[in-house]
Amino acid sequence: MRAAYVMLGAVSLGACHADPAPLVTVNDARVIAVSNSAAAYFTLANSGGRDRLLSVEAPGVGKASLHETTMAGGIMQMRTLSTGIEVPPNGRVMLSPSGRHVMIDGLTTPLAAGSSVRLKLTFERQGVVTVSAPVGGPR
Repeated sequence: MRAAYVMLGAVSLGACHADPAPLVTVNDARVIAVSNSAAAYFTLANSGGRDRLLSVEAPGVGKASLHETTMAGGIMQMRTLSTGIEVPPNGRVMLSPSGRHVMIDGLTTPLAAGSSVRLKLTFERQGVVTVSAPVGGPR
């Protein structure tokens, strides 16, 4: 009987400390187009529990993937982020030209400045968030 009380207490304690639901918003989204590829940048603001950006799609535009640019020995390198990008609880993550970003390769048509691209972001916990990102030239 005593074991049942201990177990019930542990279950109740776990429920009280469950990770709250994430509430991720996408701010300042923009796409920079160069030749037959483009890059998307934005800020993820999370006012809830932890989450992870798993993937990004650019339907009808090209193949989108998460990347990170780093400097190693004076050489700029870019690698695919196959495990996504962690979005901390009550935190912010900025995707920028010199760090994490979205690469869009194999553009189906050239992207004109002033147009927009629909980005479909898939999060581990929150699910799908769709944003419209204006297209601009290199800054």
